[in-house]
Amino acid sequence: MNADVNGALNILSKSKVVSLERLYNRGELDTPVRIRIACLSNFLNGDTKKSTRLLELCDFSRERFREINPRVQVEHGVTEAVTGIDLVKTQIKIAANEPLDFTQKDIKITGHAIECRINAEDPDQHFMPSPGRIYFMHEPSGPRVRFESAITAGLAIEPYYDSLIAKVITHGRTRGDAILIMLRALNEFIIEGETEGGDTVKTTIPLHKKILEDSYFRTGNIDTQFIKKRLPVYETIKKKLTLKEKMQLTQTLGENLTKAIDEGLDYT
Repeated sequence: MNADVNGALNILSKSKVVSLERLYNRGELDTPVRIRIACLSNFLNGDTKKSTRLLELCDFSRERFREINPRVQVEHGVTEAVTGIDLVKTQIKIAANEPLDFTQKDIKITGHAIECRINAEDPDQHFMPSPGRIYFMHEPSGPRVRFESAITAGLAIEPYYDSLIAKVITHGRTRGDAILIMLRALNEFIIEGETEGGDTVKTTIPLHKKILEDSYFRTGNIDTQFIKKRLPVYETIKKKLTLKEKMQLTQTLGENLTKAIDEGLDYT
């Protein structure tokens, strides 16, 4: 492959679809690269017509999209921390047909950033959701700490939506610095609340702290088996239910929902 992804993206940034067609016709872009280009084109140019044309260039006889996310990801804060570029602001400018005020060559990666997604779940109970009302909350703060959340004391963590309640991003000169800053931030982060059943609202903060304190994680000696090997107590065990068990579970959930409605259960 003579033209790599970065080269193709540079072509895209100049809005020259004809160049892509020439590369395609000369066989200098393989199918996976063409698909990546098509997926990213709308983000880079905000041009639906051009995006459609790029999609037409892709050969889907063997390749299929698993998903397309034409939006910023939940981890975009990490990119913003190490590049200093406001991705949301940049997207809005693109949608308004305004030119970018930087090129790929202008983007410099500085330091290391880590993000911890704080969920209202109980890691000790196979990440069982833990919705309830928050009565005290202390947000982490300080240099190189970015905190994003929509919850405050007095509000409720609803059981009807995603359990993500906050994001904590830290930025350090090195990975080690970022880890230490994150540990400080998580030690400052306090959420206290009560579920409808009278239990304490649980979060994934303790799990994140255990991971950050683990020697294997700190040295970068990690892979997809990290939790299983180093923190097996937190490994999610998936049990394959029988048809009878599925029917019983469905019936139980239906009965509980009906009971909640009859009793006027309210999380708002």
